[in-house]
Amino acid sequence: MAFHPLHLGESSLRALRRNHACVLGRTLLAAVTLLAGIPPASAQFQDIYRTEGATIRLLSEPPNENGAIRAALAIDLEPGWKTYWRDPGESGLAPVLDISASQGVSGLTVDFPAPSRFREGDNVSNGYDQPVVIALSAHADATVPRLVLRATLGLCREICVPVSVDLSRDLGLMPDLADANAIDRAFLSRPAHADAPLDAHFDEDGSHLVIDGAQGSDFFVAGPAGWGFGPARIEDGAWRVPVLASPLTGDDDAFEAVSTRDDAATATRFDLRLRP
Repeated sequence: MAFHPLHLGESSLRALRRNHACVLGRTLLAAVTLLAGIPPASAQFQDIYRTEGATIRLLSEPPNENGAIRAALAIDLEPGWKTYWRDPGESGLAPVLDISASQGVSGLTVDFPAPSRFREGDNVSNGYDQPVVIALSAHADATVPRLVLRATLGLCREICVPVSVDLSRDLGLMPDLADANAIDRAFLSRPAHADAPLDAHFDEDGSHLVIDGAQGSDFFVAGPAGWGFGPARIEDGAWRVPVLASPLTGDDDAFEAVSTRDDAATATRFDLRLRP
């Protein structure tokens, strides 16, 4: 898939550096919240974890003949609870998924379903208010692989509850019919990928990302760690996406834009390069 570079002028960089304080605030908030949480549950033989607001499950299929693994993280939310997309928006905790403790498994790819927006007080967040299944792809490097997933999630109702849990699956096990259907659903719910480049640029002061010509009834942008984006709005035929936080470095990092209309979603990836 092609990655499409964007460039910032000096005026945009100055504005983005002013926003750097937002990075520190969001990072400190996440760190304090996580430190107050419960340590991860043991992952030795556990593929399900129940907590207030949700049941969290790791689903998987055996590797195919090429070693490709299809798996999924199922978050079965209770009524009234929410969890977050990879960019949570103006509030919330971005999910962090890590498989480094796995045995004979590498190359994790995470594909989130398209999010929706919801209000939390005066803030607008991106995420899910219904049970959600997130597609996970990886590769088996051993004959008897074990997938170990450490998932850090934010679960919210009136208050937010950080959850950090280790889940594990023996990849020699076949899923039952319900879990196999859930894995299929996760992969079918991935946004379709668009190869056409985005016509995107920053406005003069660098406070908004402007995307011309993108179709859809809503528009979401996510970036690497340190970046944060607010709710997009249409203005003069273009999507304007507020830049809430930005790092001082990050050349060649992949960004993702997801446009939605009804039940359809399209994802486009692009690079954002900051000139020194």
